[in-house]
Amino acid sequence: MWWPHSEATPEYNCIAWVLRITDRGLWPSGDWDWPRPKPAHVTIDEFVEVFALFGYEPSNSEIYEAGFEKIAIYVRNGEPQHAARQLANGRWTSKLGAGIDIIHDKLGDFPSSAPYGPCTAYGGAQYFMKRRANAPYPDYAAVSAVENGA
Repeated sequence: MWWPHSEATPEYNCIAWVLRITDRGLWPSGDWDWPRPKPAHVTIDEFVEVFALFGYEPSNSEIYEAGFEKIAIYVRNGEPQHAARQLANGRWTSKLGAGIDIIHDKLGDFPSSAPYGPCTAYGGAQYFMKRRANAPYPDYAAVSAVENGA
């Protein structure tokens, strides 16, 4: 089961939403921003390394752990496609491209038809990371400046 959480906006995307960034989209290719020099290929390792810059570490599962915030990285054909963040109540939140933000009960609970879906292009949640729920989020500009040698 899923339901809308906010209005559609092209200002940010799912990766930014996971990191609580709503003033820019993040993706390691194309016109979106990225806090490190953009790699030649979009890889799982690149996403894992960037999420680590924001305090996330690998996790063995999506199972809710009190005191932690988890993220899921969705993969299709070996490439990252989407990310979701677990909320304090165990549900998940996602940004659907330039569309709406949603809350969903399970990792696979997405819209299946227009205007919001289908979201089958995301593949499945395959990689999980976690961080302390009470840890402050690093500032995007500061992380980007360090990673880009500014």
